[in-house]
Amino acid sequence: MLKYLKAAFWISPSVKGLGNIPLNVVALICIAILGFGNAGFWLLGFGLEVLFLMGVATNVRFQHMVDILERSVTTTEVAEKRQQLVKQLSPDAQRQLAQLEGKCTRIIDLYQGDQSGEFLLDGQRDALARLQWAYLKLLLGQQNLTAMARTVTTQSLQQEIDGITGELQTSTLTPALRDSKTATLEILKRRLHNFETREEGLAEIASNLKRIEAQIDLALENATMHEQPVALSTNIDLASQQLQMDTSLYGVSGDTIADLDATFAPPSTPQMERHT
Repeated sequence: MLKYLKAAFWISPSVKGLGNIPLNVVALICIAILGFGNAGFWLLGFGLEVLFLMGVATNVRFQHMVDILERSVTTTEVAEKRQQLVKQLSPDAQRQLAQLEGKCTRIIDLYQGDQSGEFLLDGQRDALARLQWAYLKLLLGQQNLTAMARTVTTQSLQQEIDGITGELQTSTLTPALRDSKTATLEILKRRLHNFETREEGLAEIASNLKRIEAQIDLALENATMHEQPVALSTNIDLASQQLQMDTSLYGVSGDTIADLDATFAPPSTPQMERHT
């Protein structure tokens, strides 16, 4: 209810020549000024304001409009964050992702042409979005694991770990600096683990990429033959759970990925752990 009250308070109709004017705010300012001449205006204004806000905020059509605008803003933010991640992919990986996305779009178009039930179509669209998100994360993980071998070695990471471990054993560090170095040490340890297991991780990623591609191909074949949509949600869960990678693998993009996981990950799928 609070978001509807806030939206009602800031209603700003467009006035020709003046733009969007928050009339409710203007009215309150006028009432406040009048109240200095007669305090009764303050009481009257308060009563009218309560009636106005409750009347608008409890209106079903107004609530529906607010919900639509809220979803629109959220969708735009998610799309922008996702596009930032896509830009980090190599040209080949971007083409690989675009090819998968093109098949997903084709699947939805085919079912829309068949006038499938709206509920069924929404479920398929949601499942495909989650599957594309899992695919994007796997591509990013694959790229970072591959690049890791060109930039660091086991020895260099271990030297950094040993250096910070030694610094933490001194008593001259401030509490804030100690906390910062402790957090850095944990990240380095996770990087070392990722480096030591990168070949296994790359093999798992490659397998899951193929698995997702096969699921999309099957869904596209079913749509082409006018079959009922295949149940993709379970397959998405399986694909995204096979490789449990923490956000340290994604470097500076880790927080963005953790945030988007809350949007794309199905309820039954554990969200990626955020590390700072």
